Amino acid sequence: HPACGTLSSRTHALGFDMQAPKLVVVFIVGGTTYEEAKAVADLNAAAERNEGWSAGMRLVLGGTSVQSSSSFLRDFQEVMTNERYQGGG
Repeated sequence: HPACGTLSSRTHALGFDMQAPKLVVVFIVGGTTYEEAKAVADLNAAAERNEGWSAGMRLVLGGTSVQSSSSFLRDFQEVMTNERYQGGG
């Protein structure tokens, strides 16, 4: 029985060892952005250099679409218009 506060960062509170995942899939419903894709690319580059928290992992980004600022604003305007006509908000 380990003493309080002595669990390693890779040991779960219930006492079993946790292994870092090798592949992490992030899927964003509603669309991802170019900025998020860049952040994932940067994390994957750091992981390849064995740096940072993503070392040893590969991240994959997906989504229902790729949003630009103009497509996001267009979608937002459509939602607001629909809310107004349906009596919401």
